[in-house]
Amino acid sequence: MTFAFWHETIRKITCPMLLVTGDPELGAIVAPDVGREVANLCLNARVAHIGGAGHSIRRERFEEYVDAVGGFLGET
Repeated sequence: MTFAFWHETIRKITCPMLLVTGDPELGAIVAPDVGREVANLCLNARVAHIGGAGHSIRRERFEEYVDAVGGFLGET
Protein backbone atom coordinates (compact mmCIF):
# COMPACT_ATOMS: atom_id res chain seq x y z
CA MET A 1 0.00 0.00 0.00
CA THR A 2 1.35 3.41 -0.96
CA PHE A 3 0.73 6.47 1.20
CA ALA A 4 0.85 9.72 -0.77
CA PHE A 5 1.69 11.96 2.21
CA TRP A 6 5.41 11.38 1.72
CA HIS A 7 5.40 12.50 -1.92
CA GLU A 8 5.85 16.17 -1.05
CA THR A 9 8.79 15.42 1.24
CA ILE A 10 10.55 13.25 -1.35
CA ARG A 11 10.21 15.97 -3.98
CA LYS A 12 12.00 18.44 -1.66
CA ILE A 13 15.14 16.33 -1.32
CA THR A 14 17.90 17.94 -3.37
CA CYS A 15 20.94 15.93 -2.31
CA PRO A 16 21.77 12.50 -3.72
CA MET A 17 19.74 9.80 -1.98
CA LEU A 18 20.03 6.02 -1.86
CA LEU A 19 17.02 3.89 -0.99
CA VAL A 20 17.97 0.28 -0.31
CA THR A 21 15.08 -2.16 -0.56
CA GLY A 22 14.61 -5.85 0.11
CA ASP A 23 11.87 -8.39 -0.51
CA PRO A 24 8.51 -7.65 1.16
CA GLU A 25 7.73 -11.36 1.45
CA LEU A 26 10.82 -11.60 3.69
CA GLY A 27 9.83 -8.62 5.83
CA ALA A 28 11.12 -5.60 3.88
CA ILE A 29 9.07 -2.48 4.53
CA VAL A 30 9.45 -0.75 1.15
CA ALA A 31 8.00 -2.67 -1.78
CA PRO A 32 9.67 -2.47 -5.22
CA ASP A 33 6.80 -0.40 -6.67
CA VAL A 34 7.30 2.21 -3.94
CA GLY A 35 11.02 2.28 -4.74
CA ARG A 36 10.20 3.00 -8.38
CA GLU A 37 7.82 5.72 -7.26
CA VAL A 38 10.56 7.35 -5.15
CA ALA A 39 12.94 7.27 -8.12
CA ASN A 40 10.30 8.94 -10.30
CA LEU A 41 9.59 11.67 -7.75
CA CYS A 42 13.18 12.54 -6.82
CA LEU A 43 15.68 13.14 -9.59
CA ASN A 44 18.59 12.58 -7.19
CA ALA A 45 17.30 9.24 -5.91
CA ARG A 46 18.87 5.92 -6.65
CA VAL A 47 17.16 2.70 -5.63
CA ALA A 48 19.10 -0.48 -4.94
CA HIS A 49 17.01 -3.62 -4.54
CA ILE A 50 18.79 -6.43 -2.72
CA GLY A 51 16.99 -9.68 -3.36
CA GLY A 52 16.90 -12.27 -0.63
CA ALA A 53 16.87 -9.65 2.14
CA GLY A 54 14.02 -8.73 4.42
CA HIS A 55 13.83 -5.89 6.92
CA SER A 56 17.45 -5.98 8.12
CA ILE A 57 19.13 -5.75 4.74
CA ARG A 58 22.61 -4.90 5.97
CA ARG A 59 22.64 -7.93 8.27
CA GLU A 60 20.98 -10.40 5.95
CA ARG A 61 22.93 -9.55 2.77
CA PHE A 62 25.95 -7.62 4.06
CA GLU A 63 28.20 -7.92 1.01
CA GLU A 64 25.47 -6.81 -1.39
CA TYR A 65 24.58 -3.94 0.94
CA VAL A 66 28.20 -2.76 1.12
CA ASP A 67 28.48 -2.98 -2.68
CA ALA A 68 25.30 -0.90 -3.15
CA VAL A 69 26.31 1.76 -0.65
CA GLY A 70 29.93 1.84 -1.83
CA GLY A 71 28.84 2.20 -5.46
CA PHE A 72 26.48 5.02 -4.54
CA LEU A 73 29.13 6.86 -2.51
CA GLY A 74 31.64 6.40 -5.32
CA GLU A 75 29.25 8.08 -7.75
CA THR A 76 28.42 11.06 -5.54
